[in-house]
Amino acid sequence: MDVYGILTLEPGFEWESALLWGFFALVLLYLARTHAHRLLFGVSRALARALRGLAALIWRLRRRAVTLQTEMLNSAAQAAAARSVKRDYRRLTGTVRGELSDFPNLSRQVGELCVRMEQNYEASTEVPPVPPNWLEAVDAVAHSGRGADPALANILDAMHSTLTRASHDALEEYRYASRKRHNSLRRIAPSWRKATRVLERMERTVGELDDRMTAADEHWQAFEQVRQMPLKPSLSLQLRHLTYFLLALAMLAGFGVVAGGQLALLHSPLNRLLAGEPAVLGQSLGTVAVWALVCAPVLLGGLLLELGRMTRLLPILGGLPSRLRLRAMSWLAALAILILVFQALLVALGADTPVEPPLPPGAAPVLAAVGLSVLLGLLLMAIELPFETALRSGRQVGMSLLIAILGLGAILARVTAWVVHLVGLIAVRAYDLVIFLPLVIDEAWAARRRRNHAVEVSDTTEERLGS
Repeated sequence: MDVYGILTLEPGFEWESALLWGFFALVLLYLARTHAHRLLFGVSRALARALRGLAALIWRLRRRAVTLQTEMLNSAAQAAAARSVKRDYRRLTGTVRGELSDFPNLSRQVGELCVRMEQNYEASTEVPPVPPNWLEAVDAVAHSGRGADPALANILDAMHSTLTRASHDALEEYRYASRKRHNSLRRIAPSWRKATRVLERMERTVGELDDRMTAADEHWQAFEQVRQMPLKPSLSLQLRHLTYFLLALAMLAGFGVVAGGQLALLHSPLNRLLAGEPAVLGQSLGTVAVWALVCAPVLLGGLLLELGRMTRLLPILGGLPSRLRLRAMSWLAALAILILVFQALLVALGADTPVEPPLPPGAAPVLAAVGLSVLLGLLLMAIELPFETALRSGRQVGMSLLIAILGLGAILARVTAWVVHLVGLIAVRAYDLVIFLPLVIDEAWAARRRRNHAVEVSDTTEERLGS
């Protein structure tokens, strides 16, 4: 047998070479069994320990993210509650300044009306003279002298005339006093009505103040509740922020369609007017002008919303004094109107059908395009509202997504650590399975040695006992 040929795997000795090298490999694997086990166990344990440490680190990051999200929720809730309280107190201040500033004047008017009504009432309390009750007596005296002495009859007639005239004067005085009393009462009626209106106005003002104070108290209680009992990132809050975020994205997509329509309306007129002009940043001047005209209402609308305290992306604008804010808003509104009018004129002048009186038959599409341009410009001025909502709710959605990813990463790291440890155990068992033949021989040899040792021990014990 050619040993060199077997060792060098020459043709014709493939099986012999495979058996010989397999034997050598089994012997080497058997001799390195202990060290191989240590290596496999060490590598698997090291990898599993590293993965567990990574899982713990990711879990700590997740806890920090949860804490940060809780702080963000609490700060947002406190800011919203504080804004509600400030808004209520601002409205309350406006009501007090607008309504109760006239309170001294109203009080003076009520005082004057009360004095006037008191005077008229005192004038109306004068008791008119009582009509004479002796008219029947006068008639009796006048008719009792009939048939008597003529002189006595003349005297009685004179007495009757005098008493009749006195009775008539008394009745006239009574009627005048009654009429004067009714006139005094009639003069009181407008004062009563005016006083009633003043009191009703004061009652409405007090009721409005009461309602505002009730709303302010409710918002203040909500603010105190948020401060004392912090919010937690529950599933309902996360779903609410996700809903707001998706709605804001849908609205932004709609505003994108609006911006595309405005670009399409302004592209043709501006390119026609600015044809032949030099390019700017690799783009034609008409394209740059179209984008500038579309972005101008967006910018002006954002500034107007910030100055009007409808959005809070730039709090410094909302914190300006009221007079300065109103002046800036008026200038920005005028500038926005000028830009919208300019866009409408561009659309009208750039149309193929000129719009001149009398209107030609094809002027309706041009007028529709002009109106559509103005409408789209007005819509673009409100784009900051969904943009702010998307930013504020997107922070919470992003934090929730980050927390979910970190939690999933920690779980995957722990599962991977367990899998690596299990793979190490399986590798050790597979290693022993490969060298099972030497192991069987070794175990048989070890069992024989144990039996021989036991026999020797028993023989030695019997000899000692026999001696």
